[in-house]
Amino acid sequence: MAREIRGVAHPVGGAVYTPQASPPPTPPSHDLLLHRAARTDAALDEVIGDEGFAFDTETLQHLANQWADFASRYEDALSDADLIASAEGPGIEYASAGHAEKLRASGRALRDALQERIRYCEEMRDKFRAALGDHLSTEGDAETTLSKVKGEME
Repeated sequence: MAREIRGVAHPVGGAVYTPQASPPPTPPSHDLLLHRAARTDAALDEVIGDEGFAFDTETLQHLANQWADFASRYEDALSDADLIASAEGPGIEYASAGHAEKLRASGRALRDALQERIRYCEEMRDKFRAALGDHLSTEGDAETTLSKVKGEME
């Protein structure tokens, strides 16, 4: 029986075969949004760094608005989760009550997840708004300094 081997073959003059790197482990589906958000945070930290801003004013404002919109959408979904969390069984038999309890537990878990996502989106919105404020004050300081220097040179 043949076994499939994945990798990259190189032209003559070096290593003939390099094994293909295994893909990074996929997080559980319930953590996928948070995993993507953490990757976005890491990318932003890499882009922004300690040297200054990598975005212009309009981009910072747009990103802050996008995160605010995400939080608002999660808040809208929160009312649906509350309905699920307060569901009652359609009858008085044991199976009906058991199914309703499972549904309520699912609604509570959904509500908790949505609240966590709302908190994250609001934190990101606030970070971008703070960066926008810092950016605007830095631009204002630079304009003031430039005006002073220009006035002294005339």
